[in-house]
This record gives sequence, structure tokens and C-alpha cells, in this order.
Amino acid sequence: MSDRQNRRDFTQADNTSSHGSLDGSWPIDSASDRGTHEVIYLNDPDFNGIELAWDRPENEWPRQNSELSFTGRKPLDFENLWSELDVPDSAGYSQVLSNYK
Repeated sequence: MSDRQNRRDFTQADNTSSHGSLDGSWPIDSASDRGTHEVIYLNDPDFNGIELAWDRPENEWPRQNSELSFTGRKPLDFENLWSELDVPDSAGYSQVLSNYK
């Protein structure tokens, strides 16, 4: 099973609780694409920091001259991430999520 499939299975299984973060009870602090992994930082209702991270397969890590190349953070592509769920964005979450960089 691929890492992407694992992420999709986790996300689908936790879909109802992750909607809470989008509805405001678990606010997102930041989200980014770090090249080797994608990450979302949020807080639970008690203000405990939570990190959700998904590693990319090593063969997809950014490289330059066969060496790892860390070029900094990029905004997380929430639209692509949402599309992996195979559910429509009827609530318009993509619009809200595009604000997190």
C-alpha cells in the first residue's frame, strides 16, 4: 500500500473529526509543504498543539545533484489534498483552506 493510500485511508477514517478544525473548534495555525513531507498544525479545544504530517516516499524528495535539497516551505496544496478524499467539497472548505500558508 502506498503512503498516499495510507494518508487517504487515515483522512477518510478521521473525516468527521477533521471537519471540526474547519468549522472553528480546532483552529489551524499553519500548513505547509516541506518537500519531504506535508504538514498541518492545529490546536485542540484545550489549546494543545497538534501536528499532522505525511511523509512523501523517499524517491519523491527534492534532490539536486543526488543530494537532498531543502528549498524552504511552500503553501500546502489543500485542493489536491481534498481531491484525494474522493468526496465533493459541498461546504466550500477549499476556499477557507486556501488562506493557510
